[in-house]
Amino acid sequence: MVHPNVAETLPHWVTDLSNIVVVKLEDHVALKDFVVRRENVSNALVWLKQNNPHYANIHIDNEKVNALPINGNVHEHLKMTIYEDLAQNVQNAIDDECDIFNSPDNDSDLSNLEDTDDLVFTSVPDANNSSVSKSFKNELVWPTIGSVPLNEFSSPGYFSMAFPHLFPYGTCDFSMPRDKKVSFQDYIHHLMFYKDQRFCKDERFRYFIMNTEMRWESLNIGNVYVKKN
Repeated sequence: MVHPNVAETLPHWVTDLSNIVVVKLEDHVALKDFVVRRENVSNALVWLKQNNPHYANIHIDNEKVNALPINGNVHEHLKMTIYEDLAQNVQNAIDDECDIFNSPDNDSDLSNLEDTDDLVFTSVPDANNSSVSKSFKNELVWPTIGSVPLNEFSSPGYFSMAFPHLFPYGTCDFSMPRDKKVSFQDYIHHLMFYKDQRFCKDERFRYFIMNTEMRWESLNIGNVYVKKN
């Protein structure tokens, strides 16, 4: 049975990548554009299909492959918001706030504020609420999630499917059966000190694995508390 949240066809349409949100700073020297090379994507998928058991049944959609640029930027197709001169805008906002509170007309109890009935205090706004969304000049669509969560404890190839560039052959995944039980802490330690350093140098994996360890440890502590009480 194929899990509904695991892709059966690759690559995705660029416009369907809802889990990628690009915040682009104009004239920002550190900006890395989202460059895609069609031939590299195609070769990587063919190689994974032939060598990685978790990608063996993947269907490579040539129409989607051909829709990718030969060697170009696709950020204009991604969900994106552009901030012009962000640093200056932030500084201006701070200066404005300081001017207000340093004004001699300002009372410490803020009793001079008018139209307080128009102030609305909310938690995180519901972007799907039409009445709320209309109040935003630039609405950024948040990433979507499926209704059926992927079981990160028992799903075969959970790590290797998410990071095929680190587990190219789909082996050594934590969920794989072993003759000797390995703790998750020992597993992480081995990866972080692996000889070629590809795990510790990866910009996403090291934070992913740290987040996973913290969440799993919290669950274990909670289970122990429940059992004792």
